[in-house]
Amino acid sequence: MILTPNLTPKWTDLNHHDEQYKLWRCSKRFIVNPSGRRSGKTEIAKRKLILRAITFKVATNGRFVLAAPTYAQAK
Repeated sequence: MILTPNLTPKWTDLNHHDEQYKLWRCSKRFIVNPSGRRSGKTEIAKRKLILRAITFKVATNGRFVLAAPTYAQAK
C-alpha cells in the first residue's frame, strides 16, 4: 500500500500491485508505461504531480502541467 497524505475526500490510500509500486517509486523524468485501461496510470501520475508541486522548494519559478483531452478529465 502506498500511503500519501489525504488532501481531499477523494484522495484515499491505494493498494498497488508490484508493477504499480515500481511506477510510483520511479524517479526518471520520462516514464514509458504500456499498461492497459484502468491500470492506475493516470491516478499515480496525478498524485505524483500534486505531491511534487506542493513540496517544491526551489527559489526559481516552478512550473507544473497536467493535461487531459477534456476539461472534465482534467478536473
